[in-house]
Amino acid sequence: MKKTYYSIIITLFFFLSCRNKEETHSKNKVEFKEEIESLSFIANEGFLVKKLISNQKLYPWQVEISKKSKKNILDYYLLLPEEQLNAEIEQSYKTKESRLNSTFKTPINGRVNIRSGFLTAMPDVSLTMTLFKDRKNKKDIIGIELGCGEPPVQYCDYGFVEFNSNKNKWIINNSVFSWKKFNNYCMEYAKIKNQKNDEDLFWANIIFPEFGTDLKIIDAYDPEEKSILVGIWNGEKFELKKTFTNEK
Repeated sequence: MKKTYYSIIITLFFFLSCRNKEETHSKNKVEFKEEIESLSFIANEGFLVKKLISNQKLYPWQVEISKKSKKNILDYYLLLPEEQLNAEIEQSYKTKESRLNSTFKTPINGRVNIRSGFLTAMPDVSLTMTLFKDRKNKKDIIGIELGCGEPPVQYCDYGFVEFNSNKNKWIINNSVFSWKKFNNYCMEYAKIKNQKNDEDLFWANIIFPEFGTDLKIIDAYDPEEKSILVGIWNGEKFELKKTFTNEK
């Protein structure tokens, strides 16, 4: 499974700041409990993902791609709006060739695996896209990860979108991933981690797969990078399951 790190503005930012070590142990526990209960782990507001697909204007060459009955992950990348990909780069993506040349000049800039439906690119911030097939509803779901880096320098944004070819419009899809359950599981894990290790530093990363269809959610501050949750794709949506124990 391809590991891509970068930790969230939305779609997922899970960072609990360290306590003053001079405070008493019991006081730490009380304050930590109050903090995590007031902290939202939900990432489905997805500011960056929403911004990425906010401009629905397509160039003529993009319209031609939108007409394809079967699209691959590169097609979906090419359908993203120029304004967001070109946020801080002084060059144009008005043509298909300029976008491809600017994005995939070297493996460092980006790479694409058409067969597995996986793409990484760096037009401005880091970007990962993964294609999931919704067999029941006969549509493609695209998982997007934006702006990741090594914590605590940056945070990531995650989201799930689909492209409506009839309207030539990107749509946020929050029905394929239960952000509420995700939030609850993360809060449960954070409490257990604090009680077990007196550790209140927690940052969750979602790792999109290059091979296979399941998501892996890890504690970014775990040196072993063990999963705390898995998202199992059932052909229509992700089923979240805990992989951490409730032992204190």
